[in-house]
Amino acid sequence: MQLKRLVRPHLEDVKTYVPGRPLREEQDVLKLASNENLLGPPATVVNAIQQAAERVNLYSDDGTVFLREKLARHFNLEPDWFMPTNGAVEAIYYLAQVFLGEGDHMIMSWPGFPIFNIVGSIANARKSLVPVDEEFVPQVDLMADAIEERTKLVWLDNPNNPCGTIVEWPAVERLLAAIDDRAILVHDEAYCDFVEPDAHYRAGPELLHEHDNVVLLRTFSKIYGMAGLRIGTIIAHPEVIAAIMKVRVPFNVSAPTQAALMAALDDREYLELSVETNARMRRYLFALLDEQGLRYIRSHTNFTLIDSGVDCMELANLMNQEGVFIRPMKGVGLPTWIRASFPPNESDCDRFMDTFIACRERLVRSRAS
Repeated sequence: MQLKRLVRPHLEDVKTYVPGRPLREEQDVLKLASNENLLGPPATVVNAIQQAAERVNLYSDDGTVFLREKLARHFNLEPDWFMPTNGAVEAIYYLAQVFLGEGDHMIMSWPGFPIFNIVGSIANARKSLVPVDEEFVPQVDLMADAIEERTKLVWLDNPNNPCGTIVEWPAVERLLAAIDDRAILVHDEAYCDFVEPDAHYRAGPELLHEHDNVVLLRTFSKIYGMAGLRIGTIIAHPEVIAAIMKVRVPFNVSAPTQAALMAALDDREYLELSVETNARMRRYLFALLDEQGLRYIRSHTNFTLIDSGVDCMELANLMNQEGVFIRPMKGVGLPTWIRASFPPNESDCDRFMDTFIACRERLVRSRAS
């Protein structure tokens, strides 16, 4: 078979997503590489999955009717403003399918969520990757300057992944004013639940009431501890939802996953525990980093970036050998930086820091010799 002749030529240059390393369940490891919620899933979610498992011989609700009604009540909108997806990543692929074609243009900050970049390449679109500033905050004014006639999508992960920084609301307003009605602003709010209440940050459906060309992305992987279930949603004006529905894969959200999210949305106690634990561990880890005099990003999410001062790939390998898994940032142009989720308790924070310092010192000594 002449595969190269059959495959679309531009796909040869597409860089695929690199996930975190898979682990065996029996391994005694501290997995901080993938921004997961290490509290585990809510008991209500586990119970809902077990009940739904008894009916997996039947197809799921393709229209996610009851789930959309639940989301509508949760966000105070109508059901036709929602399209549940198999994780927020599926939503991103759909948006690229609908709005990006060969020669179209998209804008994103960099570093930023790499899936934005990947779907742009798959669509054979032109891309403007606008660098973050010295504080790792997306430069929305430069993003606005990059808008051109064929710009279709402006991606803004806010909070940013992998940087953990936020774009404050006045800056988002400036970007929206520059976009006007010429393109879609995709406001990825995957980590919005972790942002401190006193931050100058704004997220949620109120954006949609003021701008019909804003698309919100939400994932329930992080705050509700359901990353393995893959569940997110697009929230947008019904006309936008109708356009995206044309490319949706049938039965894209499984029955157990739909049941799990409906249970999670009712579990206010778990939500509060998740937010409070993350805030406490963020303060604890930042204090440890301050004691060591290390440079890091004061993240608004459930992870942070740390400048190790050594080769991040070598550091990650050494830490992996000690059972602590973190994410090296060389792939986004930060050769000495790592990303680590906030551990779920103080003892795991201490384990992370002890391992980080010990492995870092080994590399410093080996480099000196």
